[in-house]
Amino acid sequence: MVIEFMAKWAFVAAAALVWACTVPADLPPEADAGDLAMGGSGGALAATGGRNQGGAAAGAGGVLGMGGVPDTGGAAGADPGSGGAPATGGMLGAGGTPATGGTPGTGGVVATGGTPGTGGMLATGGTPGTGGTVATGGSPGTGGTPVLTDTARFNFEASKQNWVDLGVGASREAGLPPVRSADRSYAGDHSLRYPIVVTKNGTSERLVGVVGPNIGDLPQGQAITFQVWVPTGHKITALQAFVQTRAQGSWQQDQRSGDQIGTAAWTQMRVPIPASFAGQEPLELGVRVTVNGPWLGDVYIDSIRVQ
Repeated sequence: MVIEFMAKWAFVAAAALVWACTVPADLPPEADAGDLAMGGSGGALAATGGRNQGGAAAGAGGVLGMGGVPDTGGAAGADPGSGGAPATGGMLGAGGTPATGGTPGTGGVVATGGTPGTGGMLATGGTPGTGGTVATGGSPGTGGTPVLTDTARFNFEASKQNWVDLGVGASREAGLPPVRSADRSYAGDHSLRYPIVVTKNGTSERLVGVVGPNIGDLPQGQAITFQVWVPTGHKITALQAFVQTRAQGSWQQDQRSGDQIGTAAWTQMRVPIPASFAGQEPLELGVRVTVNGPWLGDVYIDSIRVQ
């Protein structure tokens, strides 16, 4: 800016110099002494520096006073005029307060997309239904007292009911004692198993039964029925169900032999109670097995009824 000011000042000075050289010596009397001082004071030329764009006007350096123009042909001029006081450059105009761009406008509040809409609450399937209380099978039943489904006099459901091997005496061979068994039964759940062991060749007999008061009443006109089971491959030649009293010659029997004896099946045998038994004391009731030995096996007896 200083360089620009000096350039302007030089231009004004040059212009004043040119102007001074071209002005006629005889200026009109109305010329203003402030414009130009002739022949005396150099008259200051006040230059208008104009107004600086940045703010206050810068004063021009002023126009140097001219020494006056020598008078031609006349009296010598007065003292040369002094150049006059140099015009001060005036105060440099400040550039003014630079204009600011103002408060930068903000872009405004950035618009958001709004609160994102939710899809609503997820619908639940409702409270799951329970399958209800699981039914239990109840308290296990206890076995309780066994039910005697076989109501025969000798059914062997609870015990062997005093049945024993009857192999005593000079004419009988001792055998093994019978046992209560659940291996098989004609009625109910149990029967009487009578094991037979014959080691010698030839004929042998085994007797099993109940004696005396353990037999019970023998009503006249009724019969005693036996159920007997023998295994496959047996060597039994004769099978007798019998009963007798203490009276001589009271023996009563039902005998089966050969093919009359069932194999692996129940064979029913029946012994009638004769009228002669009236008033007599029962002695034996049971089964005789005749074997052609040697042989061993089991014979089962069950459900003996008096009816």
